[in-house]
Amino acid sequence: MVRIIQTERITRSVGVKVVRWIVINALAFGIGFLAIMQGVNIIEFGQLAWSEEVGTGISAYLARPLSLFSAGAFVGVAQALILKSEKIAVITWTFTTALGFSAATVIIWPLMATGNWGDTEAPIEPIVNVIGGGCLAGLAQFFYLRRRSIYAGKWLVFWVAGLIVSLLPTAAFFMFFQAKMDVSFSWPAEVFINGSINGAVVAAISGAAFFRSLETAKD
Repeated sequence: MVRIIQTERITRSVGVKVVRWIVINALAFGIGFLAIMQGVNIIEFGQLAWSEEVGTGISAYLARPLSLFSAGAFVGVAQALILKSEKIAVITWTFTTALGFSAATVIIWPLMATGNWGDTEAPIEPIVNVIGGGCLAGLAQFFYLRRRSIYAGKWLVFWVAGLIVSLLPTAAFFMFFQAKMDVSFSWPAEVFINGSINGAVVAAISGAAFFRSLETAKD
């Protein structure tokens, strides 16, 4: 009986946390993706106005890891504020997440060098930012949790799966509104919506496994 009551308590607690997790990740990914685009334009072109051009100089190559780091920092600090009750260190979690996102540079630089980055027919840039940056950030977070004796292997699998799946509703959203409804969005709005959908979906798919891992570690 005690076991049943305890299980129900954990389930309710996890459910509430997952809802908050979805909201915070939706906002954080949306703002984070804006940070990537704004960071690239400031570092690469020295301007606030957005540009579809892709530079080829040193500043262009430096812009990617720095902007990805800033995006990861937005996501990390937002998540950490939710996780303070789980005794997750805000600074460490934020830095870990930012470092993971910026590691996607190892995918981006070769694409830039071969001319396959930026103004291409395939949506390579958002896919690499979402799946590449997101997966590497999740992997970095997984190792951080493991050092604290929190084993979240199941969560990591759901996190990666969620990132991949999140591309589908994002594509469907824009296909419906732009192709069917003939609604156009500004570039910043499009980037924010894209990131918000990605963040909400991956959090919804992986959230329960994540918080169950944290609850299990407390027992």
